Amino acid sequence: MPRFIIRRITDPTESELDLLERIYHVSGKDDPINKLACGAQPYLLPEYYRALCRAGAAAGHLLVACHEYEHNIVGGVMCFGPGRGFMNDPYQRSLGFDEFVDKLNPEILEWWLDFLPQYVAVTSAIAGPGVKRTSWTLNGLAVDPNFRGRGAGRMLVEAAEALQARQDEGRLMFESTSNKHTELYKYWGYELLGQQVLPGRAGVDKMVLKVFSKDFNGSSES
Repeated sequence: MPRFIIRRITDPTESELDLLERIYHVSGKDDPINKLACGAQPYLLPEYYRALCRAGAAAGHLLVACHEYEHNIVGGVMCFGPGRGFMNDPYQRSLGFDEFVDKLNPEILEWWLDFLPQYVAVTSAIAGPGVKRTSWTLNGLAVDPNFRGRGAGRMLVEAAEALQARQDEGRLMFESTSNKHTELYKYWGYELLGQQVLPGRAGVDKMVLKVFSKDFNGSSES
């Protein structure tokens, strides 16, 4: 079984972005948010994924799992400290996301403008007002399907947990629209705080947004 090394990327190269974009594209093909992100313009998805990675590296911690011997990237995750949210400031959005949005057709742009406030409101309602902002958060956990089930995903999450643990106590949170991994996340020690249905659009079914949290103070709040 291959072993993996976790490293942080602070300024991703084009070749690193190529690898991460491929992993996110393959891993996220069934995710309803990714299906809706570009609508009838799927050719924009590479720009979308690359913008996410640039933003994560600039404002948070872009962590990647690399094959121990071949050194190729097989997975990634983004981790943000308290007060630093994903795409929540102009600088992050300037790293490719604004350019991506400018290319969207009006229907999909309208979906983004409707969806993002709903997403924030649901998370706040489930976790509590202001809780996410004072917590560490994870975004975009993905592993190459050829390397799943071998511990790379868990190592990425543990690396994020170690970052959180070095700073202070508190909680690590993330949201998921996947129905496949709930039990795995619970096995990793994360509590399902709650879930809520969000409407789909453009041929994509409604999605269930789930909020997970791991409390490093030894107790969980809902």
